[in-house]
Amino acid sequence: MFASVQAEPVDKQNFKVHYNIPKEGDIGSEQPPTILYYPKDSKGYVEGMAVTDLSLCKTNDQKTTCQLFLKMLSQRPWDIGTDVTDTRISGSDYRTAFLETIDSVQVSNVDSFVAFIGADSQDPPSSEIVLYVYAQKGTNLIQLTIPVSNCKQPVAPGISDASFYKRYCVTSAIMDKADAKGKTLTDVFRLK
Repeated sequence: MFASVQAEPVDKQNFKVHYNIPKEGDIGSEQPPTILYYPKDSKGYVEGMAVTDLSLCKTNDQKTTCQLFLKMLSQRPWDIGTDVTDTRISGSDYRTAFLETIDSVQVSNVDSFVAFIGADSQDPPSSEIVLYVYAQKGTNLIQLTIPVSNCKQPVAPGISDASFYKRYCVTSAIMDKADAKGKTLTDVFRLK
C-alpha cells in the first residue's frame, strides 16, 4: 500500500513508525492512509511527521483533504481564525484554526512548503499552539508538527475567536517560540 511513499526522515532509525489506515466511518476517515514518524524519546504524538501519497487519497473525503492540503501550499495569506482542520492529513478529533505563517522556517529537499502556527482545540478559542509545516515532494504530501505554546485564557463574552487569537495567541513571545521550534522541527525531521 505504501510503496509510493518515498519521503522519510534521514535518520529513520531514531523514530517510532506507525501506519495509519483509516476505516470508513471512523474518526479521521477523511484523512488518507499515512506513515507516521515520532521521535523515539517522544512522550506524546504531537511532535511528528505524517507522510502520504496522492495515490492513497482514494475516497471522496480523502481526495478533498488532499486537495485542501495542496491548496494550503499555493494560496496565501489566510485570515486569522480560518478553520484549516480539513487540510490536515493526520490528527483527528480536534479543530485547527490558522493563526500566522512562520516565514523563518526553511525545509530542504521538497518541491514546496508552508509553515504556520495553528490553534488546536476541542473547545476553541482556548487552544494549544502548534507549528505546522505542510510540504510536497513529488506526489508525496508531508505534514510536520511540533507544540509551541498554550493559549488558554478566560474568554470574555462577545469576543470573536479571531479577536481572541489576535490578542492572546499571536504574541511576539509565541512567534519567537515558533521560530525556535521551526529550527528544531526541521533539524529532527530532515528529509532524504
